Amino acid sequence: MATLLVQKAFESAGRETAAVEFQPWMRGLQETQDGHFDATFPYAETPERRQNFLFSQPIVEVEEAFFARQSFAGDILIPGTLSGKHVCRPTGYNTELLKELTQQGWPAPDREQG
Repeated sequence: MATLLVQKAFESAGRETAAVEFQPWMRGLQETQDGHFDATFPYAETPERRQNFLFSQPIVEVEEAFFARQSFAGDILIPGTLSGKHVCRPTGYNTELLKELTQQGWPAPDREQG
């Protein structure tokens, strides 16, 4: 969906549509930072990313939420219920929600794998 939005934005601005190449999150971010790409999307704006990139206005807004297997016993929104559990997220994905919860006293994930 984001690719279509970007292509339509170029079209409506009367500009030639840029070539789009699909990459894994971390590779796309790193290769853009290294100059292999002129721009990348869709990435959430974070303090770390602002040090290396300029950001447009958001093209989409996403509401973050945790979800768990139906067999999970407990309320995942109560601090402490994830203690000893493993949290999965795509490598390079924005972790602001997880950072925020950790700062509020939630335990950090036991491990983080790529």
